[in-house]
Amino acid sequence: MSALPTEAGARARVLIAGDQRAMRTGVRLALAGAADCTESDEAEDAVEAAVREKPDVVFVDFNPSSRGIRATAAITAGRPEATVIVMTRALDEDEFVSAVRAGAAGYISESVDPERLPYVIRSLMRGEAVVPRMLVARLYRGASRPRQAPPSPRIEGAPAGRADAAGVGGARAPCATASPPA
Repeated sequence: MSALPTEAGARARVLIAGDQRAMRTGVRLALAGAADCTESDEAEDAVEAAVREKPDVVFVDFNPSSRGIRATAAITAGRPEATVIVMTRALDEDEFVSAVRAGAAGYISESVDPERLPYVIRSLMRGEAVVPRMLVARLYRGASRPRQAPPSPRIEGAPAGRADAAGVGGARAPCATASPPA
C-alpha cells in the first residue's frame, strides 16, 4: 500500500481513538505502511493525544456514542487542523447530525471494508465529507417528504367540528373592531 501523503508531502498521521481494541487494531492494520498511526483507548486521552501527536486524521469510536460525540467536539476544539471521522456500529441519522455538529467531517460504519480506509483518508485530506450513500439517501428521503400540517388545536369544551378563521367549531370569536363614526 502506498503512503498517504499530506499537503507537505509527509506521511499522514492518524490517531485511532476507540474503546474497542479490535477496531483499533483493524484500522491500524488496514493503514499499515500508508500512515503513521497512534492509538488511544479512552476519550479523555484521545483529546490529549490529538493535541500532543498532531494527527491529520482522527478515527473516533466510543460507546455509548455520546462519548464519541463529546470526544469529537473536544478534539476539533483542541486540534482544529485535524479531520475527525466517527465510526459507528449502526448508521443513525440523529447520531450523524450530532457528529457533524461536533465537527466530524466523516461518519462511517465499523463494518466498512478495511481496504477502503486509505481511500477514506485520502478523501478527508482533500476536504471531502465521507458519508455512506445509504445514509445520505435516508436523510434525503426524510428531508424531501412534504411536511404535514400540525393538527388543529382543540379547545376544551368547544363543540366538535370544523375549526376555521372565525373560531373553533364555527363559533365566532369575539374581536375588537373600530366602528366608523356615525
